Amino acid sequence: MKISKRTLLIIGVVILVVIAFALNNVRSKQTREQSELNKKLEQVQTRIKGLPVEKASPRQAELEKQLSQATAQFEAVQAMLSQPLSSVAVTNRLFDIAKTNNLQVTKMTSSALASAKLGGLPCVTVPVSARVEGNLTNVVNFVAGVNSAFATGTINSIAITITGTGKEETASADIDLVIYTRQGK
Repeated sequence: MKISKRTLLIIGVVILVVIAFALNNVRSKQTREQSELNKKLEQVQTRIKGLPVEKASPRQAELEKQLSQATAQFEAVQAMLSQPLSSVAVTNRLFDIAKTNNLQVTKMTSSALASAKLGGLPCVTVPVSARVEGNLTNVVNFVAGVNSAFATGTINSIAITITGTGKEETASADIDLVIYTRQGK
């Protein structure tokens, strides 16, 4: 079967019309989608413009205030830790607290100075163990005195032992503590 030139031309024109129609549909669909996306973008931009900017300012001021307070606290702790300390000074202070509370120190040991980190700061530690004996009230007062005398210290353990009864009652306390001082400047 032989197809004439005229038939081929008609088939070609029909194919071109179908392709043009399909391309037109695709283009119009893309245009609608782009228009919808532009409308959504405008809505979002309008919402963003409507957000109050002042809400960030009070929060920022509050955070800056907290930062300055934390910095002041850090500097105060750093100043406390910067005070020089030795095991002799620590043991002398413990003997003074025991004497003030009418207690007898029956044992006192201090290990060598050691290095440690406290909150990221390099520190020197003075570990001390002591045993005191006397009246229960005085022993309790001694522990409280040690706690308040060494602001940069940590009491690791306390063991209070009560012996006897009535007027014969005595108490002893074994206390382990570590005193921190800042290393370097």
